[in-house]
Amino acid sequence: MTVVDDAPATPQQVAMLVNAANSLQPTVFNVPTKITLVGDLDIDALEAALGEVISRHGALRCRFVNEGGWRQKVLAPQPFRLRCEDVQAEHVDEICHMLANEPFDLAETTLPVCRLMRVDTDTWVLMLVMHHIAVDGWALTLVLQELAQLYGGAALAPPGAQCTDYGRWLHHNPQVDARKMAFWRDYLDGVPLAPSMPTDRPRPERMSGQGTTALDHVSGTTRAAVEALASARRTTPFSVLAAALAVRLAQLSGERKIAFAVSYANRERREFESMVSCTRVAVIVRVIVNETMTFGELVSHAAVAVLEAIANALPMDLVVTEQPSVALAFMNYQDKEISFAGVDTVVEDMTAAGARRDQTVGLFQKADGYLAFLEHSTDLWDPKTGEDLLTGYTGLLADLCAEPDRPALWDHPTTHPLR
Repeated sequence: MTVVDDAPATPQQVAMLVNAANSLQPTVFNVPTKITLVGDLDIDALEAALGEVISRHGALRCRFVNEGGWRQKVLAPQPFRLRCEDVQAEHVDEICHMLANEPFDLAETTLPVCRLMRVDTDTWVLMLVMHHIAVDGWALTLVLQELAQLYGGAALAPPGAQCTDYGRWLHHNPQVDARKMAFWRDYLDGVPLAPSMPTDRPRPERMSGQGTTALDHVSGTTRAAVEALASARRTTPFSVLAAALAVRLAQLSGERKIAFAVSYANRERREFESMVSCTRVAVIVRVIVNETMTFGELVSHAAVAVLEAIANALPMDLVVTEQPSVALAFMNYQDKEISFAGVDTVVEDMTAAGARRDQTVGLFQKADGYLAFLEHSTDLWDPKTGEDLLTGYTGLLADLCAEPDRPALWDHPTTHPLR
């Protein structure tokens, strides 16, 4: 296929290429999205919209080659055909999970996997799977918004910066900064990146990458309490969620210096705001859980820790050789505001089978609270233990926000020990 653009791969892309190559479960880097459409769907318009989105964004038709250094090569757009088939309702989830776990060959293409399933006369499921090297959470939202707009016949402005523009910009503006490196040396001094927690099995010599995801609903009452405490402390809900996670990890590990990874969008430059690519960097947030500190005070401390980490953001492999074993993700948008003209639309983020870290705790904003999830390694924890880990965190979050003036480490009534 014809290459129409060529640029150095970004540090984010290089890290993902290396991690995917070394992973026993490389499909953990898949980004699967299930879109249920109910109504009079125009299949031709949907096919055309998908083809146009792929044509607009080089990141969705790219391949990666190592030529004395990794490079990203954008391939010329090709005619797009959407595969459509009739599927019985009871088989939809099985097919979606199968598609979510199909590996990409990044040496060939990042072209998304697209499948349309007709469940009955007016119910359809579009399964869309992209690779994380092509989209982060920010870019995924951009793709879905454009898809809906193009389906409705909108004339979009020409796309702006492409993944290759970003690669060239980073190549000429390297992110290594001596001041920031010095910050991280001091910030992480004496902080364990893998807190010792009870597990169902000893850690294997090499992690398999296999994992599963537990889910829990956090009530609207707790969400309101999170937001009220954030407002009172002049910070964001993320700082409250981070402080609660630090308390839970302190309970489980006995450590008082707690570190976990968080994703930062890394799109300060205006020209990259509308770009489809993976720009996000993972930064390490360090929270010191003081025995006498109230939870409200800990929230303020966590807020400063988050801001410091973001202000000194660098690609994580420049900062540490050992990756944090726990991560926190917060999707601070309401259910994706994606609507296809004339069709009722429900967008669901799915997960590929596997776990990128020992644990990733995450929350999606919902109209009635939060949807909490815990992606965890099944090398270390059984699915039932994963459920206990998650409900331990969500129960603790409710307790802490209900009484933020009590010491953060008081004996919380809904937090049971990990069995």
